Amino acid sequence: NWARTFRWQPSRTYVPETDADVANLVRDARRARAVVRVVGARHSPSDIAATPDADAMLGRPGFAVRMHRMANIVHIDRARLTVTAQAGITLEALSVALDRAGLALENLGSIAEQTVAGSMATGTHGAGSRFGVLSSTALEIVLITGTGERRVLRRDDPDPDAFRAALCSLGCLGIVVQVTLRVVPAFQLAVVEGELDFATMAQQLPSLLAQSDHTRLWWMPPTDRVLAQYARRITPPAADASLPPPPTRPRPGWVRGSLIPHHLYEASLYAATWMPRLLAPLDPYAAIAHADAHSIPRGRSFEMFKLDCLFKQYVTEWCVPLADAARVLTALRDAIRAAGPAVAGAVHAPIEIRSVAADDALLSPATASSTPAATAAPFVYIGIITYRPYGADAPGRARYWALYEAILRQRGGRPHWAKAFPLGPAELARLYPETWATFQRVRASCDPDNVFTNAYVRRHL
Repeated sequence: NWARTFRWQPSRTYVPETDADVANLVRDARRARAVVRVVGARHSPSDIAATPDADAMLGRPGFAVRMHRMANIVHIDRARLTVTAQAGITLEALSVALDRAGLALENLGSIAEQTVAGSMATGTHGAGSRFGVLSSTALEIVLITGTGERRVLRRDDPDPDAFRAALCSLGCLGIVVQVTLRVVPAFQLAVVEGELDFATMAQQLPSLLAQSDHTRLWWMPPTDRVLAQYARRITPPAADASLPPPPTRPRPGWVRGSLIPHHLYEASLYAATWMPRLLAPLDPYAAIAHADAHSIPRGRSFEMFKLDCLFKQYVTEWCVPLADAARVLTALRDAIRAAGPAVAGAVHAPIEIRSVAADDALLSPATASSTPAATAAPFVYIGIITYRPYGADAPGRARYWALYEAILRQRGGRPHWAKAFPLGPAELARLYPETWATFQRVRASCDPDNVFTNAYVRRHL
């Protein structure tokens, strides 16, 4: 994967060009008793897409599928505000095409290189209490099941269970070949950045997250400093005559765009793997690396949503109800302080806090279950990171991860499916009491022979 935290070697790699190609490769795999997984942009910091040459437990060959030749726009409907695209298109390419048509995706995360189907399959999210995960905008999903059948799933189906399962499918229902998404008129984001302390953030978290359309908070441990980014939507741009035409986001200068985040900061973190006490003095560099993301205060939405991931890293992220988020963050700060030197070298900045609207996907970490998503309270994602400067692993990372996971487990947090996490089927079923059984029923119907069941799926489902 991108972070080099997992490696695998499939026995075959397929690059289909049509739906028929996908159906044929699935039938081939079924006859060969092979495991099939689609490999997107490989940004998931887990083995969710891994297809080993021979499955360690079942002795099955692994077939990888790359969808980059099925990456076209099928249709843009300006009147109905929808776009239909093949599953292999990246969010970047889709956003550029929509922008040319005067449209935009409603919300995006920080990474634009992901494929649209891969982003949906793992519940990828952005920021904003009024905006759900990417798949919450889906209207239709076309997939090839484990039997080679082509199924068209729609939000308005009389029995929507299969559609709701496909909204966050983990790649285990079939291979998605096409999606139709709801879009919005193109808009800009006007960004204001601020700074506050941890105590203020914890006391005012709900109001801070609601202060703008898209709020990102970055807590910068080992300090109590919190950086805030507030982004306001301007739709349509022409409605505000005081604004100039939307600028194209320029590349940052070499010092702030490359020297500090990609050289000085990485070298300093590498030194800190041996001397963790260096992390606190690194705070100014961390602030530049993470919060100096925009060299202009306003721009096209899809350009402003993006952030630089810098360099290789371990990352995990769990989701909790808004009402629990401040308590979780306070418990995490107290636990980090109590652990002291045992985790100090692995506690890298930032710890990112973002809110999302509830949704109706069966296994989305932000699912509202039986509560209508439109009336449910938002959820908050809390993500931690430990960089791997020059491939080096920071001491104490395993203990830091265990500390974080223990707190989130205690609060009933749900892990982001794209990340690596230790929960098995029994514990995950308790986190999705109203939807787990339905998802498993749909999965058995779509993939009766476990064609899409790799080690990740066996471990968690």
